[in-house]
Amino acid sequence: MRAARVAPPSCTTAPEACDPSHSAAAPRQYAAAVRKPLALLIAVFLLAACSGGDDSGSSPTLPGDGGGNATTGDGGSDDGGSDGSGQIDCDTVTAALSDIGVPLQLMAQVRDPATLAAIKEGTGGNLDIDVFLAAIDVLHALDPFDGPLSDPKESLDAFEEAGTEMKALLEADAPTQADIDAYNETIGSAADFLGLQVAIAGGRDAAGC
Repeated sequence: MRAARVAPPSCTTAPEACDPSHSAAAPRQYAAAVRKPLALLIAVFLLAACSGGDDSGSSPTLPGDGGGNATTGDGGSDDGGSDGSGQIDCDTVTAALSDIGVPLQLMAQVRDPATLAAIKEGTGGNLDIDVFLAAIDVLHALDPFDGPLSDPKESLDAFEEAGTEMKALLEADAPTQADIDAYNETIGSAADFLGLQVAIAGGRDAAGC
């Protein structure tokens, strides 16, 4: 007796034969396919939330923002090159530099009593030694700004010593040649004496003025 022939499943009797989405495994495959991009989307969302979660409003520090010896051209004190907060008052420093230029030229030329007398009388140039010494005091704010080829403090100390000795000569009744020779031993040659200004200019540049 021949076995009954079984007809193959049709799309009507078995929809999964034509459309795999109707199979028993289809829901699991579909869920797996959806789960991976959904997990990736959640991960991206969490990463964005973590990176943007700092609402402190702080901004990155840029080069030159704070630190070191900042310079400023205003708001400084009137009696020094520093405004009291460690900053250099460039306007005050510049004014002090202008106050020492001519006096240094005159001080370097004093080699005998006659030249000293002319300066003292005002016929050989205007040398206000008190203004000069006050300017040197202001410029000592540049002391920390030394470099490999310049030391402003050393130059300012030398100018201060020379100014103190010149003040004594100007106040003396009749300074002798020996007194003036002693003064010149302190300052050295005119070229060396005036050359000390280079270190002060270097300190000013290092301070940003």
